[in-house]
Amino acid sequence: IVSRYQCSAWARVGTTRFEFTPKEAPKPSKMTLTLIALDRPTPDFAAVFTKNAFPGAPVIVGRKRLAEPKLGAILINNKISNVCAPGGVEASETLCAAAAAQLGLAPSEVLPCSTGVIGWGLPVEAMIPVLPRAAAALTASSILPAAEGIVTTDLYPKIRRADLAGGGIVGIAKGA
Repeated sequence: IVSRYQCSAWARVGTTRFEFTPKEAPKPSKMTLTLIALDRPTPDFAAVFTKNAFPGAPVIVGRKRLAEPKLGAILINNKISNVCAPGGVEASETLCAAAAAQLGLAPSEVLPCSTGVIGWGLPVEAMIPVLPRAAAALTASSILPAAEGIVTTDLYPKIRRADLAGGGIVGIAKGA
């Protein structure tokens, strides 16, 4: 059975869930790590970012990525937003480099995205070892795992598809 929300012929999604203990609240928690990987990096990409005066580290890194010649993957985590966290930019760049190594890309070809608690630092040391599981799970069967992976306080995953001449587009979103 093919999902109505199947990924395109040129992108795959892989997710993994793991436990970690946040430094800021020392009790076990769970995080979902999602990779969206293009079969071939593309120069045809765009992004829209917040105009907030205090953007998160993924936004700062993402804005830099717009100047890069191509994009090959998006790395998404939930649970921690990486906003106003010490060392956030370095954490995002380290994770992009680790994801790039899994996919045979340059670190600058990976766009980081985070959602969750503001002010907490990413558990990079817990995230890097599970990246191979997300990469091994890559499949074009459905975008639903990526939409589920960004759910935090949302009530349900949000997916929309539009058919276009010669193909279609599938998008995911979070928030109210």
